[in-house]
Amino acid sequence: MKLNVRESAINILIFYMLNLSLVSLRYVRNAFTNGNMVGNVTEVWYPFATGVLNGGLPYINHWDNKPPIFHFLNIIIAGTGHYMLTFYILIGIANGTTAVLLWKWSRDAGYERIGVVAGITYTGLLPLYVGTVINPRPFAMVAILCALLVSSPLSKGILIAIAGLFSQFSILAIPGLLLHKYLDSSWSCETPKNFIWIIKFCIAGLATVIATYGLVGIIWNPETAIRGFEYNWLSTGEYVSGYTQRELTAWSDPISWGTAQITRARSMIPALIFSMATVIHWKRNRPWVSLVPTSIICATFLIFPIVIRPTSIYWLPALPFISILASFGIWTILEE
Repeated sequence: MKLNVRESAINILIFYMLNLSLVSLRYVRNAFTNGNMVGNVTEVWYPFATGVLNGGLPYINHWDNKPPIFHFLNIIIAGTGHYMLTFYILIGIANGTTAVLLWKWSRDAGYERIGVVAGITYTGLLPLYVGTVINPRPFAMVAILCALLVSSPLSKGILIAIAGLFSQFSILAIPGLLLHKYLDSSWSCETPKNFIWIIKFCIAGLATVIATYGLVGIIWNPETAIRGFEYNWLSTGEYVSGYTQRELTAWSDPISWGTAQITRARSMIPALIFSMATVIHWKRNRPWVSLVPTSIICATFLIFPIVIRPTSIYWLPALPFISILASFGIWTILEE
């Protein structure tokens, strides 16, 4: 596929400008109109960062269930003295990068125009699903898409681990990564080679997790690393049961939960309709390029946390893949 450098540069610039503009509007709203930031920012993440900078111990003196890579970034940003401004700029860059990666993923598969539509669709959905607020998920989504784009099992393992060390639910993208590899032409037909590939992938991911918590232990002390790992990964049952008791969930009241999800999904109805058109059309009439089934699996798994908390932000990790599917549907209808 011939690469038009000028068009590519324009696409990239547009994606970053759009996303930085969106977070700028959010920043102005919060900074100058007394808008409130997400409660986690004011009640947990900012106090966590400033407390650590003032000599406190992470996960001991200051509690949070977010993993270390997010809090490394959180602490560094707090150290700039311009917490909100710096974080919003980085959120805009992360969202712009996700849009660029959607375009690149599609372009590499031979569907550049669909990639442009996907990037624009994703950007347009972000404000509707609190995608422009301070949150670890935009950074995690960049790592997930990078993991899809690289071919090395070591790189994939490292990147999905980084995504999980921003936001734990990112590991739900692993089935999509494996499917994408299976559908990729480079997947070996020899079972031993496939097994070795998976072993390398797992070792790289686990080594990244161990190294990250090891760094926490070196910077502060071993107890902070152990406590952090417990809070981040071993308290899932308490996290789920806690929200089950306090909030509406799929199993506490299925009917009310379903009604709430339909209400939240109203803004996404056109995208979901086009996504369904993609699934039906490509299954019946065309060979399935890896983008479509991978997007279906990633969107399905990454949206799973809404059964725990029916909040808009839990739709956010699935948005890149819903955007890909919707864009295929839009383009298919336009072609016909």
